[in-house]
Amino acid sequence: MVLTPETDLFGESAETIEADEVGWQEEFSASIELLRSMASEARESYLTGHATPMHFAADGRIVRDPLR
Repeated sequence: MVLTPETDLFGESAETIEADEVGWQEEFSASIELLRSMASEARESYLTGHATPMHFAADGRIVRDPLR
């Protein structure tokens, strides 16, 4: 693939990228209420002590119980 001023690193034109962005915005606006509900649920879990900290291994994997 040859990059030109009309394409990005993946060969996408500005028009294609713009159309893709419009699609993502539509998807996001359609799911905003679901995202708010999920955030509210997560906040409630945190405030009531039901959420626990996440622990990660050196390679980035989640460690379920770091004391084991």
